[in-house]
Amino acid sequence: MEIKLDGSKLNFRVNYQKVFQNLFDFNLGSTVTEIINIDSTKESAAFALLFNVAHKTNITLSKELDQEKINKTQNLVDIYSEVESELLLFLNERVLLNKDFFDNIIQFNPGYLTKSYNLFTKYLTLIEIEIPANYNYLYYVAFRKNLLEEYSDLKEKYNILADFFDNPVSDANDSFNKLISHYEDIEKNFTSKLQSGVEESSETLKDLYVAPFFKIHNKNFKQECSHDFDALEEETDINIFLNNFVLKNELPKSLRENYNMIFILGQPGQGKTSLCYKLIFDILNKKNGLPEIPFFFIKIRDLHAKDFVNDTFITINKAIQQKIDFNVDKCLLILDGLDEAYMSGGLTDNDLKNLYERLNKTSRHNKNLKIILTSRLNYLNANDPSIEGSLVLKIDILDKTQIKEYLKKFKKFYPQNILVERVDEILEDKRYEHIGELLQQPVLMYFIALTNIDIEENDSKAKIYNKIFDSLAKRSWDKNGQLSHIKTELRSNHEKYSKYLRQYIRSLAFEIYQSPYLHITLNKLISLDSTQEFIKKCFNESIASDTEAIKDVSKYLLVSFYFQASHKSQDGDAAIEFFHNSLWEYLTAEFMWEENKRIILTKEEDGDFLPVRIEEYFDTLSKLVGNKEFKSEVRRNLENIISIENSKTKIDIFSQTKDVFYKLLQREMLLSYDWKVEKLSIKEKIHNIFELAWTLFYWNNDSSENRIETNSEFNEFFFDSRSSFYFSYTIKNINFYGSYFHEQYLTQCFVQNVDFDYEGIIENFNLHSCILNNVKLINYYEVHRVTNNNFENVTLDRITFSNDFEIKGNIFKDVKILHSQVPEKNWLERIIKNNTVDEEFTKKHKITIKNSTDGNGKKTEVYYIEFKE
Repeated sequence: MEIKLDGSKLNFRVNYQKVFQNLFDFNLGSTVTEIINIDSTKESAAFALLFNVAHKTNITLSKELDQEKINKTQNLVDIYSEVESELLLFLNERVLLNKDFFDNIIQFNPGYLTKSYNLFTKYLTLIEIEIPANYNYLYYVAFRKNLLEEYSDLKEKYNILADFFDNPVSDANDSFNKLISHYEDIEKNFTSKLQSGVEESSETLKDLYVAPFFKIHNKNFKQECSHDFDALEEETDINIFLNNFVLKNELPKSLRENYNMIFILGQPGQGKTSLCYKLIFDILNKKNGLPEIPFFFIKIRDLHAKDFVNDTFITINKAIQQKIDFNVDKCLLILDGLDEAYMSGGLTDNDLKNLYERLNKTSRHNKNLKIILTSRLNYLNANDPSIEGSLVLKIDILDKTQIKEYLKKFKKFYPQNILVERVDEILEDKRYEHIGELLQQPVLMYFIALTNIDIEENDSKAKIYNKIFDSLAKRSWDKNGQLSHIKTELRSNHEKYSKYLRQYIRSLAFEIYQSPYLHITLNKLISLDSTQEFIKKCFNESIASDTEAIKDVSKYLLVSFYFQASHKSQDGDAAIEFFHNSLWEYLTAEFMWEENKRIILTKEEDGDFLPVRIEEYFDTLSKLVGNKEFKSEVRRNLENIISIENSKTKIDIFSQTKDVFYKLLQREMLLSYDWKVEKLSIKEKIHNIFELAWTLFYWNNDSSENRIETNSEFNEFFFDSRSSFYFSYTIKNINFYGSYFHEQYLTQCFVQNVDFDYEGIIENFNLHSCILNNVKLINYYEVHRVTNNNFENVTLDRITFSNDFEIKGNIFKDVKILHSQVPEKNWLERIIKNNTVDEEFTKKHKITIKNSTDGNGKKTEVYYIEFKE
């Protein structure tokens, strides 16, 4: 058996500039699958194998030779033309692959190695890195070593090669049996107990499920809609809609086309996964457990994210243990939790776009293939061209009737329940409006009901979570004598035990947050310092070295905190995960907050706070960011946690943090960076450190009258297009000084008690769906202007427009100016003349005059602009 590999004759199209860029891309670590449209042949898989090995060898050895010079090298594609001839030789080298090829690469293909090395040396010469004598031998050895590791460690990634050389024969009955086993397993998600480890509970998702309503993106309707998402004319729940799509191949006639791919979007806890489980249950029951078209349910969190993006259908086949040809075969794919692939780390927005395009293109080409993919709302831009031709649905929050229906079902299992008894009061009394909003998410409603906590009108989301976790701690308190190893002194001190347990659980949440699979294996769990510390604090010495006893205790505690068994980890070890992401996201934020307090509020022996060392501060932030982007869901939980913190503590943290925050800002938020362990690029790392540091600093001042003063370095980070702050964010008690270097965006933001106070302020902004409240536009420089901005759906309330500000060239669409002082009587006429305004702005705004007395007792006229409905 052999493969004759000739890069110039393979059945795919090569973009040579992209190839070169990826061969020497030190930040992204891109692979050949991102630049070549690879077909599913053994030749292309072999090409990918060799290319990836060359990429790894080039990157590793280049960094070892001169990391500093590489850091300074930018725009590597510009030197492409200098090495084009070597690149063509490298790509088009004829290679003979047989089983022995992997045992003796030098003997079977020395030409491929030499041409690869020539390309490597030419590149290094161009960026002026000196190459030691006889380095070619080191290169060949490294290449061979990397080839063996790539093929051995990631053999399944190249399974088509393994199949070819090992000549495996699969029995058709084996595939069929695996399909039946898959159906049996996934149906249980809807019919098994929700609390599998708690004997006294018996409720299932089937018992409690309430079908949500939904809306469809306006681009999918034949007739244009007035909103981004609109409901169908005939109201229907989403399960009926999906059953018709899957079982009858029917979609409403009001839609543009008969789509083959559906995106289902929703907020955390709204029931996207539950919706999938219900759909699976319906399909299997209506077809006696064996539908005509095979279907597969995959939780994306169980896949290796990068493989899923780069080798989507190969990775799926590996997960389902089948050999489906997704280009021609009949199949339904239900892919749950696209956001979790992103959250697991290592993916970019561009990766997701590539994935959308691949799935969309395949489903449109193969009319026998249907794909349903779920995700959180903010991980998909419904207007992106990459999903053109897909149907985009958004799950609605539960309304009051649906909440009551859910709790009526819940009452059958827990008749004496606080939430069940008080639901009418909570939903109808405006004092509990914020609690009612939490109940709109089925997962959170389940936890609130199950823990049977008291609900008070001033309970924030953070307070509700605190009550939930306190209840869970009590639940694990040696209820049935299962924790017989607990220390005697803790048996009478429940509060202390709960404190230790809470610390332990949030440390596990952080470990899971940093995990590439969003779970933790039991072997990893017992090896953690936090596990050993918890055992030492709470349990007798007899189990300290007893691995099985630790596992038993941990399992019991974790069941109490709504952990659940995960699919087998990559190495076959048993693994656990949280019942729902919202739990570990909250506890991860809590872990970050407690770590921050520990560093910031360290005291000397005399009780005074120690000054915060910048090195220690950076190390803490770097550890908390880890190898993951600082997710918006974690950030919002962190803000909520800080909001209920003791006022004195917040003042102390703000005071202690201020100096070191600005010192780190002067150092561009980076003191060190280890290329060997970091998975985020330098830019990604410093940007995420800034977002975390700013959150931990700023929100301790949210209820204070202190003004935070910015500078150019700060503005560069804050208004960066990658920042999450420009979207749906509260900006208050800030004086903006300095300047910035790119166009600014503020979207769905609330801006209050803010002074924009420097040259060129409010220029080239895009403000959409914002409220600006008590904002001063003042400037002490020679240039005073508000120009070339786009204001859409913006309310300007109590704004001070200084006398010498030039306001022109702006677009005002759906803008209201309220209670704002203006410098002169004809100010409004000037605004209308010098800016583009809609008809409503002209009709409904007017200048009013009020009498005022200055400091000398002199009466003057003051002008205000008002909006009249």
